[in-house]
Amino acid sequence: TATAMVAEAEERSMALWAVFGRHFLGCSLIGRGAAEAGLAEIHRARGDAEKLKNKIFLPMTLSFEAEALASLGRFEEALCQTELAMRAIEETGELWWQAEVYRIEGEILIASGRPHAENRMRRALEIADQQKAKLLQERARAGIADAALH
Repeated sequence: TATAMVAEAEERSMALWAVFGRHFLGCSLIGRGAAEAGLAEIHRARGDAEKLKNKIFLPMTLSFEAEALASLGRFEEALCQTELAMRAIEETGELWWQAEVYRIEGEILIASGRPHAENRMRRALEIADQQKAKLLQERARAGIADAALH
């Protein structure tokens, strides 16, 4: 579906929709275990978004990139992406994804055997509670339980 979205957007000269489609395609590829191909799509989407001066969904896509990098064992790069996502949240005020960035950072800390994962998960829950974001609350709670096991 994302591939069709990109093709349709390019055919109709809808550059922003092509950016969104590439982000979706990259995330889909990452979710299917094709992290390198997914990263390539996300990088292309981000480059195209920068040309358009568009920052919509930047925190989300940076965190997806962080997850992909972590799945490849590239933990330092992954943590750099979560830091960039936090900076993007501060710059843009796009707060709706903030809890997830903290949770994803916590997951990366767990996967890399580093400390402070539970702190990140608890911060994710605090933010999700403030935002009354039920799904993100549940994801953060599961992260806290996972962090406690490690």
